[in-house]
Amino acid sequence: MVFAILFIHELSHVIMAKILNESIAEIEILPVGFTAKLNNYGRYSYKKEFFIAIAGPLSNLLLLFLAKSFGVLAGFFILANMFICFINLIPSFPLDGGRVLRSILSRFFGAKKSTYYVSNIGIINSVILFVASIFLAFRNYFYLNIAILSIFLYFYNVSEKRFSYYKFYEEMFFKKEEYLKKGIIEIKYILVSKDFPVKKLIDIITPNRFFYFEVVDPKYNVIGIVSERKLFDYILNYGMNSTIGEVLRTEVKKSTFNRGG
Repeated sequence: MVFAILFIHELSHVIMAKILNESIAEIEILPVGFTAKLNNYGRYSYKKEFFIAIAGPLSNLLLLFLAKSFGVLAGFFILANMFICFINLIPSFPLDGGRVLRSILSRFFGAKKSTYYVSNIGIINSVILFVASIFLAFRNYFYLNIAILSIFLYFYNVSEKRFSYYKFYEEMFFKKEEYLKKGIIEIKYILVSKDFPVKKLIDIITPNRFFYFEVVDPKYNVIGIVSERKLFDYILNYGMNSTIGEVLRTEVKKSTFNRGG
């Protein structure tokens, strides 16, 4: 019966994804059950993530209303549904609660920052969950399963935090898609020192607008402009451990070489 509840829970994610015209890349089996991975690299949408993620817990709530149909199994059925719903609503990756929270925060901070924030919250929650489950395990060994789950959540969120910077790439592709769809998008210019780190610039970039960085020398003279797109290309080729001045010099060398050719 638990398997059937998990299957319905995950199926609701798939159905919602289909309704929103998203395709499923693969189904993974994890310690928290099944998880459907969307084939949406480069097209991150916080609105779609919210509805797809919340569909799972909503399916559990729907099943609770239908519990009377299960007769003598109703008690266990209700308990199993409540447990699965509660676990999945914990704000931690890869659980639905983590994805719902990220989708809400992404509207204000972008996918990259939101992934970073939620993964930190997930790490804290996994530690709290581990301590609580070990304490409760003295009364019931069942809670050792929760302790094992919390260890998995801890390392998953550590990994998600490490790769949160690469959500920047998804935002770039999504902005391009939005521009092509609407034909207009807001831009923003920012004055930045030539010695400013590229990694910190990524933290400044938010969704729904394109950024241009006016690079200045110590005397505040503008020595060049680097677009968000050029910054993205530089990171793909050279990584993030450099300054915006180095990005600008690389672009100047490329343009000089192209004119010479």
